Amino acid sequence: MSEHRYPYDIAVNGIVGHSRPVRDAVLKVTGELKYTDDMFPERMLYGKVLQSPVAHAIIKSIDTSRAEALKGVRAVVTYKDAPKRRFNGNGEDRNDFPSELVFEDRVRYVGDRVAAVAADTAEIAEQALKLIEVEYEELPHYLTPEESLAEGAVRIHEGGNTLAEVNSSCGDVETAMAGAYKVYERTFKVPAIYHCPMEPHVCIASYDRSGKLNIITPTQDPFGQRENLQRIFGLPMNKIRVFNPGIGGAFGGKIDLILEHMAAMLAMKTYRPVKMVYTRREDMLGGRTRHAMTIKNRIGVDKDGTIVAVDMDALVNAGAHTGCTMSVTWAMCGKVFKNLKCPNIRFHATPVYTNTIPAGAMRGFGSPQAFIGEQCMLNTIAKDLGIDIFEMQMKNVVEPHDIDHTDGSDIGNSRLRDCLNKGRELIGYDEAVKEMEASKVDGGRYRIGVGIGAGAHGTSMYGICADTTGVSIKMNDDGTATLMTGVSDMGNGST
Repeated sequence: MSEHRYPYDIAVNGIVGHSRPVRDAVLKVTGELKYTDDMFPERMLYGKVLQSPVAHAIIKSIDTSRAEALKGVRAVVTYKDAPKRRFNGNGEDRNDFPSELVFEDRVRYVGDRVAAVAADTAEIAEQALKLIEVEYEELPHYLTPEESLAEGAVRIHEGGNTLAEVNSSCGDVETAMAGAYKVYERTFKVPAIYHCPMEPHVCIASYDRSGKLNIITPTQDPFGQRENLQRIFGLPMNKIRVFNPGIGGAFGGKIDLILEHMAAMLAMKTYRPVKMVYTRREDMLGGRTRHAMTIKNRIGVDKDGTIVAVDMDALVNAGAHTGCTMSVTWAMCGKVFKNLKCPNIRFHATPVYTNTIPAGAMRGFGSPQAFIGEQCMLNTIAKDLGIDIFEMQMKNVVEPHDIDHTDGSDIGNSRLRDCLNKGRELIGYDEAVKEMEASKVDGGRYRIGVGIGAGAHGTSMYGICADTTGVSIKMNDDGTATLMTGVSDMGNGST
């Protein structure tokens, strides 16, 4: 491959190839950068959410009269006030299985939205929540996909408890397994994980009498939220603005609509700005998690460690609502075919609704679930066959511009082999192996273990998940330029 050269001298240019200071670093370390909760618009009200204490129930009755009569309370909203347009709170998947209403007469998990209050102070809003009287008719609840799929299980949503199944394969897996020297099988369980950013979910909504809705929120997807808000409230797109002043950590958890639609309802009812901030407990119940999964793996190998077949079957816990479950599952599927050179691979996944916190995006977007089991198995296989795990990895991982056997496409300039070589150097792999061998015979209390894993994330993913944005540059009279972009800062100074 010929060396790529820029059409200008980098050394003279002084920009390309050189480090630049993080734009807002000084503002952050001095405390001058204003995050959403640092903002206090004039006449601002405080909003609080009543979260469901039960996992699955019909709301038989709800009485907000005592809360509304409390001095300082300006608005109370429930399913009786909410728009009846269903939506998927994840912007990327907004057209897939819309399962949510802002408020509904049915709750599907502990932490689900029941009502919201806007008041002069946060303390009054908290007090008002305690005055709301709710009668629940509890329904059977299911905490795992296995329970949700059992015969006779109550439907969590009208369409049933299973979303669309995901299937993809290449080659002839069963024939390759039958001809393998040895076939290994294991089942792995990956738990739900809370993102736990320093900044919990927070937003400020305002709505004026000209019909303009403004949302200030640390979102990772302002345009997806804007379109979802348009769908929910039926406002023209030019009447909605979603502004991200800065994110205090997100990791995928601040993509979906969480507080924004409730704050908008309260602002529309009061014509005053409404700030909503989750406590840590509320955030853990009312936010999103990584998808919990149960993954069954089969791997067939030859005697020399060459992988001849891979079969992966995943049971995906979507939680109580759809979110980005389909995107995560399909992305997970695509990556499985871009990690190993094996020509016989099958991937099957069943995403399932349960009465747990809705799952969403989290760092890796399906990669951790896809590769933790596979890579643990490779280490086990290497040990069983008496093969060095590094050598087994190098024998099986893809090389640059290998093909994806599902469609014959080029996987791109994947550098897994370079990563393995660099990792070997950085961790002192050869010396670590010697220490491991010595620990087997020295009779001491402790044993040393050495392992190597390699996974693909984002390699040639365009056809599976197209992330796009737009940029425009305006030249100013003094020769400077103003750059406008749809990129949303993730807290790492990308702006």
